[in-house]
Amino acid sequence: MRSDQKSVTVTTGYLRPGGRADVLLREAGFDVRFSPESSRRTTDRPVHEDVPQSDAMILGTEPLTAADLAGIDGLRIVARTGAGYDNVDLAAADEHGIVVCNTPGANRQSVVELTLGLLLSLARDLPRNIHGTARAQWDQHSGTELAGATLGIMGVGMIGQSVAASAAALGMSVIGYDPWVDDDAMADAGVRSATLDQLLRSSDFVSLHMALTDDTRGLVDRSALRCMKPSAYLVNTSRGGIVNESDLIAALDAGEIAGAALDVIEREPIASDDPLLGARNLLMTAHIAGATVQARERSEELAARQIIDFFAGQQPAHRVNGHGGHDGRR
Repeated sequence: MRSDQKSVTVTTGYLRPGGRADVLLREAGFDVRFSPESSRRTTDRPVHEDVPQSDAMILGTEPLTAADLAGIDGLRIVARTGAGYDNVDLAAADEHGIVVCNTPGANRQSVVELTLGLLLSLARDLPRNIHGTARAQWDQHSGTELAGATLGIMGVGMIGQSVAASAAALGMSVIGYDPWVDDDAMADAGVRSATLDQLLRSSDFVSLHMALTDDTRGLVDRSALRCMKPSAYLVNTSRGGIVNESDLIAALDAGEIAGAALDVIEREPIASDDPLLGARNLLMTAHIAGATVQARERSEELAARQIIDFFAGQQPAHRVNGHGGHDGRR
């Protein structure tokens, strides 16, 4: 590595040497390193212990704490492969003058498709039927159609609007709750605006597409779940912390809602003794909403290009923290 060559460390577990990000960065003159922990970022080992020095990082879902940001020598920019960035301490990044950017939209179609798959799985109880048939059980219990049902979308941003369009194509009526999206924008997306209480009480299916913030953490608690119809289903493909998991287990066990599907949980990966594993009528997937070949290729390319732009003196396209005048040429 030349003394003037910038280094990029990749910790996103699904990225590999020779991939699109690696090729783009090397062609632009960067030294690219893959963290030895990148394939097993499910441990509690701090990132800075494996990445003591780097000018830039391509980050996955692993936490990047204040200690990490202070402990990585020379770090100037972090590119998060995904729309969410709640795993990065933005206040600490601001304090150290580190730019944080994400890759919104890269996994939108993939998230939409999994959301629809979970809605269908709940409506027709597909996992139980598949499991039973594999055991020679011929159970033709009645499911419910999505057509004619009401879908309540909490979070009507890019992904929420795309889910709305797909749901409408299946004949669903769509209502939405989002304090940051006005009624006209919702109407343009074919979504009827509702208060949170109205949405919970009216929906046959509730789908979450919100960022995890102080305002949304624990938003779906026992009180919210009790507002839902006993025949209603909850789907979460956004962030685990939005749902109070102990309250969800209690609601499911009490039959207060018909079922739920979680692609995300508060602490990932799931532990073998997690109470969620014993909950009634709960379907879980392993945070795979954005885990498609196409989404991952789009995400890694966008992350790499933002790092290249930054060190060329340009603002990254999707910066999420303090918007000062820092650039990569300093």
